[in-house]
Amino acid sequence: MLRLRISRLEGVAIAVLAVVITGVFVVKRFVRNDSADVLPQPTDKQFEEYRKFTVARRERDDNHHGFSTPAVHAARLFRFNPNTADSATFVMLGLRPRQAMAIIHYRNAGGRFRKKEDFKRIYTISEGDYDRLFPYMELPQGKSFHVQPVRNFEHHVEKLANGETVDLNCGDTAQLKLVPGVGSVMAGRIVRYGKLLGGYVKAEQVAEVYGLDMSFVKWFSVKAVSIQKININTAGYAQIVRHPYFNKVQTKYILKLRQEWGRINSLKVLENDTVFTPTDINRIKPYVDL
Repeated sequence: MLRLRISRLEGVAIAVLAVVITGVFVVKRFVRNDSADVLPQPTDKQFEEYRKFTVARRERDDNHHGFSTPAVHAARLFRFNPNTADSATFVMLGLRPRQAMAIIHYRNAGGRFRKKEDFKRIYTISEGDYDRLFPYMELPQGKSFHVQPVRNFEHHVEKLANGETVDLNCGDTAQLKLVPGVGSVMAGRIVRYGKLLGGYVKAEQVAEVYGLDMSFVKWFSVKAVSIQKININTAGYAQIVRHPYFNKVQTKYILKLRQEWGRINSLKVLENDTVFTPTDINRIKPYVDL
């Protein structure tokens, strides 16, 4: 009788133990599945880092597309002369340092604002900046503003006298800066454009440099001519289109003729009013090899 009672108790204990074990297994399974679906919440530090990243990314994208971002300080609006104001003045007016330096570089390269609309020439200035500053610009009438090249970081440079010239192909920015109105920035542009051309063949080509016009031609000459020519029968698309005198349409036209005929033996073959005009042909002659 006692043995039977013990057997029954053992059976009950085993059953209870089985239920407990099963329950624990089920609970763990559901807890694990539920917790797997719950994403961890970001900490305050992670959220702040993400916020700073998105703000910096948006500001970078705005600058890339030519939009100016709001100034980081409260702007003070007052009357100013864009031909004489320094970078600190522009910053106080609400412009960013990058915008202020673009104006200073423009003036150092010989640029000047003869009318208020000229302020739009600065590529970093947005329409909003222009409209906000327009009422406060002062340009005294009848007064000429001649801006000398950069002097904060360079020694004074004596300029050429009337009748003196500099060789366009010298490739020396120090010599090019002897020209009145030409500073470091403009001298660098002259050298870079000459390399893109393959060399200057006449002084008038200096007027093709961004920021210069025909009034500067009198200060230049072309003495040493060593032109790097492009063989339009062997050069690839990238090499041809990189030259300032060839656009994409003209380059594709040359490649098409090569594909159809095998070789271009004369520039007359290129004469096509819709692709190459007579003026275009005359410009490229010194730079083309067949």
